[in-house]
Amino acid sequence: MSAPPPRRLAALALVAPLLVLLAACAREEPYLNYLAACAPPSPGDVSVTWMGVAGIHVADGESGFLVDPFVSQGNASLATVVSGAPLHSDPWSVARWSRRLSPATAIFVTHSHYDHVLDVPAFAERLSAKVLGGTTTGLVMEGHGLARLFELVEPGESRTVGGFEVDLIASLHGTGLPMGVPAPGDAKAPIKPGSAALAYKVGQVFALRIRHPQGTLFYLGSGGSVEKLFEGVEGPAAALMTLSARSPTQAYIAHVVGQSGAGKVIPIHFDDLFRPPTAPPRVQTIAMLDDFGDELARQAPDVLFAPQPVGEPCAAFATP
Repeated sequence: MSAPPPRRLAALALVAPLLVLLAACAREEPYLNYLAACAPPSPGDVSVTWMGVAGIHVADGESGFLVDPFVSQGNASLATVVSGAPLHSDPWSVARWSRRLSPATAIFVTHSHYDHVLDVPAFAERLSAKVLGGTTTGLVMEGHGLARLFELVEPGESRTVGGFEVDLIASLHGTGLPMGVPAPGDAKAPIKPGSAALAYKVGQVFALRIRHPQGTLFYLGSGGSVEKLFEGVEGPAAALMTLSARSPTQAYIAHVVGQSGAGKVIPIHFDDLFRPPTAPPRVQTIAMLDDFGDELARQAPDVLFAPQPVGEPCAAFATP
């Protein structure tokens, strides 16, 4: 077997120490301390199911879709990612989640790192769902022989999924990692099964504004801080905000919560990427869940900070 090329070894040398730190420092307690009561949705309510990492299922009983589903932590271990070994989607985990997530006729991908897109081809094929994303996501689908299920979308466009209108907005990856954005740029060739983690370039980064007659959801699969990203809306609103590797917390909250008018924040992508798929979430130290909660309380004391349990549908706009 040939040795990895020097450029890949250099990239892994930069990423490996951080990944070891993430895995070693993850702990369960902060998540349990903050865990909010999950109000089960009534029939017809908009619900959000957190799948772990940045993955969510949004539904209203008649229509629904996935965003950034990633459930193959067991196949994407720390050793696999750090070594540049082949990554594969876990068919058992995808099948188990697919049986629970109905309806789901579309999958939105907000950027193309492996922890957002590795499982997308498998979910799309199993659910016969259309995948909507940028050019690099399209190359993932092409590499898996599923280009027929892909639709290229651009910032500023919107798509209708049943009772939902999903607006795709240009955003930025978070800047909280010492080496900057991992795997920057766009892929140039199809990304096939068994590709290494660094083959999954970040690609186009989107934020989502998800509009429904019951209210509005704002989704950030990456914690980039962009001024005037979301405009205030009338009626109930909730923001799903990535915490890991986010931009400076004060500005991030001000730009998202302060400008959107969200009355509820559901944190995502703060959990250990390398936990076994059936284990409870553990909080990455680098996600600084406590610091985020404290700053949110300082800036917006009336906004509910509402971490959700994994795998349980919660009424999107319910507050105590």
